[in-house]
Amino acid sequence: MIGMVKPEQLKNRDEESSAVTTAMVVQSLRSDYAKCGKDTAVKALDGIQQLVEHLMNPQLELQTTLDFITRLIYKQLSIKEVSIGLRSPADSLYRYYSMYGLSAKSWETHKTLRYTRDELFDPSKYKGSALSKRSLLFLAEDKPYDDDELKTYSSFIAGMQKRTSPDGYLEGDYIDVLMHDRKNEIIGWIEVTGTWEGRLPDGGTIRALEAIASILSLVAPRLLGEAKA
Repeated sequence: MIGMVKPEQLKNRDEESSAVTTAMVVQSLRSDYAKCGKDTAVKALDGIQQLVEHLMNPQLELQTTLDFITRLIYKQLSIKEVSIGLRSPADSLYRYYSMYGLSAKSWETHKTLRYTRDELFDPSKYKGSALSKRSLLFLAEDKPYDDDELKTYSSFIAGMQKRTSPDGYLEGDYIDVLMHDRKNEIIGWIEVTGTWEGRLPDGGTIRALEAIASILSLVAPRLLGEAKA
């Protein structure tokens, strides 16, 4: 004979079975990255074509190009918030140069941030999970923010949210797609949050971001040098 189960016990079992761990999120994105999505690929190719056409302009300027790319990613890849950071040739510090979709308050905080290479990749502060050799996933549960970055997102909204699916986006999640120069040194990154539909970017979108980052890495050093001059 099966014993009686109390309602609260059923509730606890349901909560345990529906809990989404950070490991599940990382595994889901890694799997999707490997499979890639065809629909995303079509949109990505169109976006990359637009970027190449923009770069054919003989009068390229750093800020105009970066603003074009952040806006392109926002619209073409349906990303809620996107920003670009680069290493400045003036002091070798990394900083944010362009954004699209961020609130004015968040962007004002971003513009004040400066990082050395060691600070930017300090695992004690930023507990990221590698999706590939170019992309790192940072989840809100791991609190990947230093004290001076707390105003770059809404901790109030983050505190009210709960992850219910591996591809679900929470306030505070973000992905960094790295840019490398010919010496394989990191010269910058493209940073994105979730999509317009409230999900994490899928594997196809991440691959598209990596392609855009690779293209930008070819022209960014020259544009940075010209901007410095």
